[in-house]
Amino acid sequence: MIVSGSLGRQIVPEIEALTQLEAIYVFCGNQSVHEEWAKKISKVKGVYTKIEPICQALEIDRQRCDQAMIPISFNGRDALFMYTQLLKEALLEIEDDDVKSIKDLVEYCRLQNDVDEDEIKKVQREYRNQTPIWWYTAPYFMYSMLNRGLREMDVDIILKMGFFIRHLHQHITELHREQKASMPANFHVFRGQAAFNTSSVGILFIMNIDTDICTNSSTPFAEVTNKVGFFQDKEEEILFTTHTIFRIDRIERIEDKNADRLWQVNLTLVGNQDDDFNKLTSALRKEFTWATGWARFGHILIKLGEPAKAEQLYQILIEKAPSDKDRADYNHQLGWIYDNMGNASKRQYSKVLSRSAFLITMAKAALPVDDFYTNVDDQQLEIFCLIWLDDNVQAKDNRDTEQKLRSTINRLKKFQDIERCQKYIEQRSQKDRLIMIVSGRLGEKIVPSIHRVRQIISIYVYCMDKERNKQWASKFAKVKAVVVELDELVSRIKADYKIQKIIEEPLAINIFTTGSSAGKSTSGVNGKFVFSQVLIDCLLRLKSTQTDTKELIELCKDEYKGNNFELSNLREFQKEYTPDKVLWWYTRDSFFYKTLNAILRTENIHMIFLFRSFIFDIQRQLKYHQTKYPLRVYRGQMISSDELESLKQCRGQFISVNSFFSTSMDDEQARAFLNVPDAADNLEPVLFEIIADPKVATTKPFADISPYSEFPGESEILFMLGSIFRLDKIYYSNDNQVWIVRMTLCSEKEHDLKNVLIYMKHELGSEETNLRILGRVLWEMGKPELAEKYFIRFLKQLSPNDPLRADLYQELGKLASNAGDYDKSVQWHQKSLELKGPNALTDMFNDNERSNSIVIRYLKVHRTMFTDRQLLGLPKVRP
Repeated sequence: MIVSGSLGRQIVPEIEALTQLEAIYVFCGNQSVHEEWAKKISKVKGVYTKIEPICQALEIDRQRCDQAMIPISFNGRDALFMYTQLLKEALLEIEDDDVKSIKDLVEYCRLQNDVDEDEIKKVQREYRNQTPIWWYTAPYFMYSMLNRGLREMDVDIILKMGFFIRHLHQHITELHREQKASMPANFHVFRGQAAFNTSSVGILFIMNIDTDICTNSSTPFAEVTNKVGFFQDKEEEILFTTHTIFRIDRIERIEDKNADRLWQVNLTLVGNQDDDFNKLTSALRKEFTWATGWARFGHILIKLGEPAKAEQLYQILIEKAPSDKDRADYNHQLGWIYDNMGNASKRQYSKVLSRSAFLITMAKAALPVDDFYTNVDDQQLEIFCLIWLDDNVQAKDNRDTEQKLRSTINRLKKFQDIERCQKYIEQRSQKDRLIMIVSGRLGEKIVPSIHRVRQIISIYVYCMDKERNKQWASKFAKVKAVVVELDELVSRIKADYKIQKIIEEPLAINIFTTGSSAGKSTSGVNGKFVFSQVLIDCLLRLKSTQTDTKELIELCKDEYKGNNFELSNLREFQKEYTPDKVLWWYTRDSFFYKTLNAILRTENIHMIFLFRSFIFDIQRQLKYHQTKYPLRVYRGQMISSDELESLKQCRGQFISVNSFFSTSMDDEQARAFLNVPDAADNLEPVLFEIIADPKVATTKPFADISPYSEFPGESEILFMLGSIFRLDKIYYSNDNQVWIVRMTLCSEKEHDLKNVLIYMKHELGSEETNLRILGRVLWEMGKPELAEKYFIRFLKQLSPNDPLRADLYQELGKLASNAGDYDKSVQWHQKSLELKGPNALTDMFNDNERSNSIVIRYLKVHRTMFTDRQLLGLPKVRP
């Protein structure tokens, strides 16, 4: 406070006891007169006749206040202490838009009365020009506002400065990484917090730092001198990240004849390596699996006993919610806050009811439908794409050529602008493979920039002046040809594509290994091996419906929209397909082969589900035409160095093939696929040699399909989807300069997982499966979203009184609960209870699982609310 002499004499005695008042400065014309009364009041720090010394004193006071504002938690190992640690995790995992965050902070500061406009403008203009530590150590509002926000758990400040907290932590971490090699193993740092008034004491913290503990516990600190901080070399300062943990070793009074309120506190940095600490935080962390970021932050505030602050946070988040689901989650949390505030008044209870009614409406609106795909093109069923860059690409003369090209490669993107084309290429997935057609003029400009892009595998220059364009094109290996005739262009691309398809499409396999590193989880190496087998078995025994076939046809129509060649094939397929012609369709160069192999290779489960009846037809035909005698067959394929290395590490182990496996009885024919000019450096030529005995092919048949193929002269042996092989030997043949991979076809009873497979298939039963069984398999595979969709799909097929509906509702409730969506879980469980009867609720109350206990708690709350709506005279809303 700054006060004049005459007014100070009157007001200071009345207000000096206020704890908010830290210091008083008297600004007057007669210093000696006012010093008489001022010296009797301890909070009066000086009497001045000039403003300059007051400003200097204020700067010192500001630094002391800021120092004292650093929040410290003294709660030992109790839950509140643990929750403060989880607050840090929640803050650091939030990813906001920095540009918007700075704008929001600036707007917030302008609404405050105590933030200087010049400082606000400086942050707005120059935030990115300085480091976070520079801003933190600068004499601006950032330091004091941040520490006030953390100390008081001010939701507004923390929301607005969350980005700065993350930036500051990241900067300290980066500096720590750079500086740790030059830091001593052990050292001491000091911190003083002075006594301002009679209600506070002066503390000297002496902290013992062990750098090994910092490294092991991921507790970064940094030296912020050497031009890192605002004051550069003027101050020696060590800055620790937020929520650093210290152990209090000793507290003792400092004897000083000039002061009786000085204490020394010895601390040791302990990090988060304490076993009890880790166990407790791990247990508490499980409470927040339903949420991340700000939603998680709000939940922790509730646990910290700050429901009002949590309410304020969720009210803000509701206004900014990006989706109805998020808005429903935040409303659900508000309902929980109001329900637990302990105020039974009608006003509070009406808040609970209002929130509950709102979130139930939101949850109903969010109930899933058959939305497996919103845009089939986004699924990228084929990895190959044609790019055509030409000033005249839209000319009518090229329409016929487009159709011919799309009969080979469906995806075709046309450009007339170099920049747009190059941007599209650079944004493609690493899995995409691009074949480019470009005019001579534009090719000369763009090819030097994009020829090294991995996704580009072939370039064709289509021009009028062949000789001139050959001169520049010959410098780039990926330029396969310079052509002037469209027919030649189409034929070259078709021939190139046939080879590139063998080269570029990765091996679709799962590996079973007995090594300890394989793991036993459903998402690990062996888990994928097992579940790929179980999923195939389940799908092949799941009866197809007309709805499934109609959906498949519609998806294919969308995929091949505008492709006259494939749409014609699709119409022919609809009219003339019969199960005995499935091998002919499979070997035909059409949508059927392309789509089926693409979805198997990419493990697109829903499309496999829709294709299942045709997969079953292939299995039945292979079994009918099963080869009678043992065969040696071959397959030539270019595979990546990583894929080859994986195979080399698994000698003696087993692989299952996730697609139909095409081989040849003619090794020369198989080797032809290995004679690839200009193959990428990371591709290796591999010749698979396979011994196949029909005696072991009990469930996964193989057959010579040449007589039933569109290409009868290719002596093709086709193995059933999911066939299992043992990797016998892998070696490099210097004579042929190829890798030889020798394999033997195996049955499901020959490997160490046979008992697991037998057990899981026994669980499925031997009869026809249904969508509930498929959903449960997918759930076990770690795909709960797909499981939910198939459960709902099954509900639509069942009659209203089918007893299976109650079980499906209950399983949907468990899925929603596991996902943290407790409101949706309540809805599903209530539907189940309506069918099972009131006794089922008692059984559910005895369930000890945490997720279900939360759901049950909400069932109880909603049941109470249903009654209280009548008491409050509110309209009945079914909970």
